[in-house]
Amino acid sequence: MEEVSQISGVVEVEKLDKNKIAEMRGNKLDWLLDTIQNAVKEPSIDVEAFRGYVNLACGVRDSLRKEKQWQKADMIRDRLDKAGIILEDTPKGTVWKQKR
Repeated sequence: MEEVSQISGVVEVEKLDKNKIAEMRGNKLDWLLDTIQNAVKEPSIDVEAFRGYVNLACGVRDSLRKEKQWQKADMIRDRLDKAGIILEDTPKGTVWKQKR
């Protein structure tokens, strides 16, 4: 009986962790997209960090598209568009550029 309780407890912890992980991913994605949006407004932007953030957001979006999570992938595209980043999906992957 005790072993079953322990196993049952582990399963509940795993469910909690999966939910918590999903929440953390969402929070981190929001942070990333907010950081990109704010960086565009900065006159003294760290160009290398900015490129890294945009490339990371594009990588997350590509992963979401592979998983057919279209709504989340579109949300990233929309948020980047608002930040002045244009995405182009090519056979070799996503290419981005800043609006002028």
